Amino acid sequence: MADEQMYSVLELEATTASALRLQYRRFPVRSDQISRIRGDGRTRIDLLVDEVDLVVGSADDETADRLGPSIARLALVAAREADSLGMVERAAHYAILAQVWAPGLPDAAAMVAIALLSTGDLEGAAKHFDRALLDDDAGNLVGMRILAARAASTSGNPARARDLLEPVTRNDPKFDEFWTLYSLVTDEADLLSSGVPTAVVPPTGATWRAHPHDEAETLQRLAGGRVLMIDDESVADWFGVRTVDGRAGFVGLGAVVASPRSA
Repeated sequence: MADEQMYSVLELEATTASALRLQYRRFPVRSDQISRIRGDGRTRIDLLVDEVDLVVGSADDETADRLGPSIARLALVAAREADSLGMVERAAHYAILAQVWAPGLPDAAAMVAIALLSTGDLEGAAKHFDRALLDDDAGNLVGMRILAARAASTSGNPARARDLLEPVTRNDPKFDEFWTLYSLVTDEADLLSSGVPTAVVPPTGATWRAHPHDEAETLQRLAGGRVLMIDDESVADWFGVRTVDGRAGFVGLGAVVASPRSA
């Protein structure tokens, strides 16, 4: 760091450092930023992360390597706080920052996935969930596997969603949400592999309209990722099935005649 006299050390309380599993609790910050970070009597973790990222990012490699894991932990705290406030893009920013400072940190990958899921980036979320689940401890978390499976299914990959849930079935979880999701993605994965005319609802969703020869006029919104079967391939054009951003899906006034589950 240039001109050392411009910098001070901000020290977190020992209890805070312990709760956050920080290896270090002393961080170099610019002297004129301390009052801003602690201006209201408490330490603003998000402002501390912004400052330390700036200061340590321009420091020597030894300092960056030493403080990196602790900076990542602070960034995760900032990400969770932002996520709890509904600030999903800011949450994603801090979660990605945590990955930068501690590559391979499962908690960071999971937080990035959750944030991306909230922003609608389903494919990105699915990839980060996969990274997080490489960790043995994270891989055993049922809640994370359900979130990961939903991301995979909604991005049009029910087979991957089924694979994510398979290990959980061995423990026979006693809640309906899991088995409903598992049954759905299993049916959809089987249907996709069956060779019958099918389409995957794009992440933006689709509206199900009655067959043109039916009297029913009910419209229903279908969640993204749902796999649907077309019972007559010759009328597929009427249903509006075509490629959307590289995916097979419904567009415009698309409709379905049959599906693996009742609509």
